[in-house]
Amino acid sequence: VPASDDDDDDDDDDNEDPTLPPVPPPTRRPVLPPGDDDDDASPVCNVCGNGRRVSLPDDFVEISGRPITTCRELQGEGESGNISFALCDRIPSQINSECGCNPGCSVCGNGRHVTKPKNNVDTDGEFMSCGQLEFDGFIGSIRPNICERLPLLISLECGCVGSDD
Repeated sequence: VPASDDDDDDDDDDNEDPTLPPVPPPTRRPVLPPGDDDDDASPVCNVCGNGRRVSLPDDFVEISGRPITTCRELQGEGESGNISFALCDRIPSQINSECGCNPGCSVCGNGRHVTKPKNNVDTDGEFMSCGQLEFDGFIGSIRPNICERLPLLISLECGCVGSDD
């Protein structure tokens, strides 16, 4: 009988190390920040909705059940996956105007601009300068349904003109 035969009929030496490879530790579930106690965390939440971004990042906003935060911080939480699906669905309607989530608006109409920025106009019971109104339109803090009506309401008072006027 050869010296290397170990009598188990597999014709090998059986001098292998019997220890098994290490088992990796289990993956822990991420801990969600306060207020996001839903079990269905979202990988990404676009807080403005429809792929839009906040245009007033330093403004403050309050979301139901969460502390007051800046629009920038809220957008960052959404992008890093720290907002649940359930909460994400409710956020756009709560922050739309505060965070400037709407698309830009030409308050005088397409291709037209304000020439009397210091004049004041009444927009649904609120007085503001034509210049401020135009600025608010450009940064997206005017809702589209209101923007559509503005040219008829402010054209004369704000001196709206275009290249063809």
